[in-house]
Amino acid sequence: MNNPLANPSRRWIFWFKFLVIFLTIGQRLVIKVSGFQVPIVLILLYITLVIFTIDRRVKISLTKLSLFTLAIGILALSALAANSNYPPYSLFYLILIYLPLIFIYKGSEDLYIPVLSFYQKVMVFITCLGIVQFTLPFVGIPYNDIWGYLPSSIVATGYNTYYPIEYGSPIYKSNGMVLLEPSFFSQFLAMAIILEALYFKKIWRIALYLTGIIISFSGTGLLLLGVFLIIYILKQGWKTKLFVIGTMCLLFFALKDTYYAQVLIGRVGEFSMHSNSSANFRFISPYVAIENVGMLSKDVYLFGLGPGMADRASIPYISADTNYPVLSKLIIEYGIISCFAFLVFVLHCFYTGARSKTLFVAIFMMYALLSGSLLQPQTVYFLFILFCFTSKLEQSDQNQNSTFEKYAVWR
Repeated sequence: MNNPLANPSRRWIFWFKFLVIFLTIGQRLVIKVSGFQVPIVLILLYITLVIFTIDRRVKISLTKLSLFTLAIGILALSALAANSNYPPYSLFYLILIYLPLIFIYKGSEDLYIPVLSFYQKVMVFITCLGIVQFTLPFVGIPYNDIWGYLPSSIVATGYNTYYPIEYGSPIYKSNGMVLLEPSFFSQFLAMAIILEALYFKKIWRIALYLTGIIISFSGTGLLLLGVFLIIYILKQGWKTKLFVIGTMCLLFFALKDTYYAQVLIGRVGEFSMHSNSSANFRFISPYVAIENVGMLSKDVYLFGLGPGMADRASIPYISADTNYPVLSKLIIEYGIISCFAFLVFVLHCFYTGARSKTLFVAIFMMYALLSGSLLQPQTVYFLFILFCFTSKLEQSDQNQNSTFEKYAVWR
């Protein structure tokens, strides 16, 4: 009981809670340098690693280090072979973002649940903010972005932070006041519901989170939640199955004749290559781009177009507003082999961090399919802090000899 590595002190739990706050409430805070937006949470994570290294709280996973080195080596070779005219800043930023994933926090089991529990409480607070934000226009009070009162040099730009559910509508999608976009609000809430169902099981919090997803008017969180529910229901007993299915049926009949349901049904038509909509730009256009990019170069599937080129290249019949998720962005910029090597590294980090296969599926879906999170530290570190940094020590790492301990652990 006196082992400091097995029982993290309150100050270390407090430090993780501090990071969670910047991953949620403070995720729009950045430092702008020469046109680049560096999220403050990225800097804080590196400071965390330095502090934890000095206190011998972290260890480098040999498996993760090997996979990371292999993946980055292949990405670099692909970038050289692509011979792009643009500097490989995107590749350098990718290395900077993902390097911390090779670390493991010692004594993680005592830390895991307290950090998840704190995240749930933070999302309760943000959901309440989102409800206030959503209801203000209905009582005649215009909503002004609270981050608009801060200097523009420290607030992230380039995101659809607050906008109506459709052109001319008086109803606005909620982003919880503090998150980057309504889609972030929706996905973070879906993950909160998943954690609540798996660990804490407080019905009132699930109901509150569902309310937040509804007022976000974002389909990405609903997709994530839908996949989870299918897997979750299949694993439960008959009583739980009947309760979940009954609750979903009641929710369906309560909403089916509302304006909300009409908006959702109307969005089904957005899943078309010819639609100028976010559904097309997120779920259709990125994957059509994988096929069409072959028209630009015969070697594109082997080496890609080069770092950062997915958003620069004029891919035939693809809109410049396309939001590339991880899979399509990696293939277009680095080629199929590099994409596979990098995803092996990331999926290994997620798999060793998630405490259940159900949670692993949710993490992978949120990261790889629902957003353009490849170079998005807010999403990567959200998953990293909650599920990877506090992962169980791998058996292969536990059995390393003193030589590895001497050179691989940063003291």
